[in-house]
Amino acid sequence: MAHLKMMAAAQPFISGAISKTVNLPQECSVEHIRDAYEQAWKMGLKCVAIYRDGSKRSQPLNTKKTNEGGDKADPAADQNRLKKLEAELEQLRAQAVQPLRRRLPDTRGAVTHKFDIAGHEGYLTVGLFENGQPGELFITMAKEGSTIGGLMDSIGT
Repeated sequence: MAHLKMMAAAQPFISGAISKTVNLPQECSVEHIRDAYEQAWKMGLKCVAIYRDGSKRSQPLNTKKTNEGGDKADPAADQNRLKKLEAELEQLRAQAVQPLRRRLPDTRGAVTHKFDIAGHEGYLTVGLFENGQPGELFITMAKEGSTIGGLMDSIGT
């Protein structure tokens, strides 16, 4: 309830909404959640987020007490897993620096589509690879030098 009261104190001075997550324990009932929403409504709050502990696979905050040492992991298994991940990371880094560029043939197929935007006529031309995948795009406006022509050039680029 303290979260809601803090939000209610600030809400009149803000034109939009503020949001604060209200964390409830896993044992909370539907009535507890309904009560939190009703109290927020009565206080004039515009936005309330309620999180019930344990309702997600992973969560940033956990209020349960656990053994402080935790389960002891197998160091050999951790090292093995770490080596596999490092090898995969190196492979991905090597792939990332290699650009993937396929050149279109000098003579290529294309599809041209005529369109009209607010009375401005234009053509969308897509150059195709041999397998039909798009390889280049041109947007040509009938009225060159117009604002819409510049806009279409930037979209095509």
